[in-house]
Amino acid sequence: MDATATALTESKKKEAAGRTASLLWIATGTYYFASTEAAAFLSWQAALFFIGGMFGAALVFGAASHYLFAAHQDFYLNRARGKPLLVVLTGLASLLVNLFEIGAPIVVARWAFLSLYGLI
Repeated sequence: MDATATALTESKKKEAAGRTASLLWIATGTYYFASTEAAAFLSWQAALFFIGGMFGAALVFGAASHYLFAAHQDFYLNRARGKPLLVVLTGLASLLVNLFEIGAPIVVARWAFLSLYGLI
């Protein structure tokens, strides 16, 4: 694969990771705003939460999960192949990276929501 195709693939992977983090942020926020009577969808807190949080989640969690997956893939391809113990540990690490990708935006969105409304 040439350098241009690799760069395009990496760019698409980064976009997908950012999109996933943003969608998780929006879904979590929608749930919390809908289930909390003290919170209103039409407020400055909601605008700050959704607009700022969506871009922040894409930048922070999208980039972090992208680079974690890239490091995981590099480790597997270059060091773990052919070594059964490392393959098993790499598989477990893959599960942890997936948990991070899904869990981190949800946990931080909850914390941000509760902080905005002083519910902590």
